[in-house]
Amino acid sequence: MNAGSVLREKEGQALVESALTLLLFFVFLMAIFEGGRLLQTQQTLTQAAREGARYAVLPLTQTSTLPDCTRVRDVVRTYLQASWIDVPASAIHVTRNYQYAGDPTVYSYIKVEYTFRWMVLSVFGAPDVNLSGDSAMRNETSPSFAGLPPNC
Repeated sequence: MNAGSVLREKEGQALVESALTLLLFFVFLMAIFEGGRLLQTQQTLTQAAREGARYAVLPLTQTSTLPDCTRVRDVVRTYLQASWIDVPASAIHVTRNYQYAGDPTVYSYIKVEYTFRWMVLSVFGAPDVNLSGDSAMRNETSPSFAGLPPNC
């Protein structure tokens, strides 16, 4: 073996090692980005449920009437669409007259469900993740059930 062939072998070995190391580095980096996207989506779902619950418990302007479930769902969907999250109305659950055990206070409970799909990690077989955000807020007309729209 002469010095030139040994040098070419070492250069080739360094190239292969660099390629493998960079591949693992970028996969790890994409996993970090995807994890951040997952956490952001979860937080957005929870915040959208809070917005929906806040809207559900406040009477409409200059009335004592609470908004119907369609309006509550529209508020939640509008909030989510601002973050590029598309959720069908059937994935937004509105429960009126919700009560915790032993508590006479009446709440509106909103739950939003969403299936998170990985953008990059799906190439490696990462399964979809079911996320949900929920919130309960005391109805302003509490504890009376009068005037509350039915559960929907």
